[in-house]
Amino acid sequence: MKEFLELHKHDIIFGIIVIAAVIILRVLTNKLLNWLSKEKQRKFPLDTIKSIQILKRILNMLWVVLGLIALAYLVVDESQQSNVIDDFKKVLYIGIVLSLTIIAASTANIWFKHEIQKKKETQEDPTSIQFLRYVALVSIYFIGGVLCLFAFPSLKGIAQTALGGAGIITIIAGFASQEALSNVKGGVFIIIFKPFKVGQLIKVTDTMVGRVTDITLRHTVIRNFENKMIVIPNSIINKDRLINYDMGELKCCERI
Repeated sequence: MKEFLELHKHDIIFGIIVIAAVIILRVLTNKLLNWLSKEKQRKFPLDTIKSIQILKRILNMLWVVLGLIALAYLVVDESQQSNVIDDFKKVLYIGIVLSLTIIAASTANIWFKHEIQKKKETQEDPTSIQFLRYVALVSIYFIGGVLCLFAFPSLKGIAQTALGGAGIITIIAGFASQEALSNVKGGVFIIIFKPFKVGQLIKVTDTMVGRVTDITLRHTVIRNFENKMIVIPNSIINKDRLINYDMGELKCCERI
């Protein structure tokens, strides 16, 4: 037993340090994010803490996976140790990118929500900034996803192409014939030409009448008189004629 301990003393110490580091990191992560969750609820009671919970799961899983990879370094052959180190770096890189993406998206989301609330309180039109909120969030998640591809050598070319100007044009051209892009294009046209705004009462068809509550990249949401939410793709709204009851003169005439 003593010979075994003497022979593997350094490996045992390394394993103990790894396990202790994983436990400490998990405890610190939980305490820090629980504190951030309470602070966010105190300062922004209307915002959800879903992003913090997702971040907590990612970080806790990251520490465990990194710990297992570090322990695997002790049992693999010397010829495979370089692969284990590469896997460790790859997982660490992906975990950091995902965490920063969630933090950036959560921060941007909070800022946009409070800017929208300010505009509503001052009776200003929040439509444009509400639409920009979705554009910003999609952009952040897109960049985060592309950066994760850099962790895989076989996908580096795709990531570099996607981040380049030519890559973005290629992606847009590839989706040009699909309905997804027509909905995005419709959302952009709604924001530019403003046939209606958030809060206005519109009628698309006899069964789709209500007040606009949200305009996203893909669809427009209206609340009808039965208090039900109707989700209408932006491409449909741009194709059909609609009635805006709150545009221009609010008085109406009826022939008797």
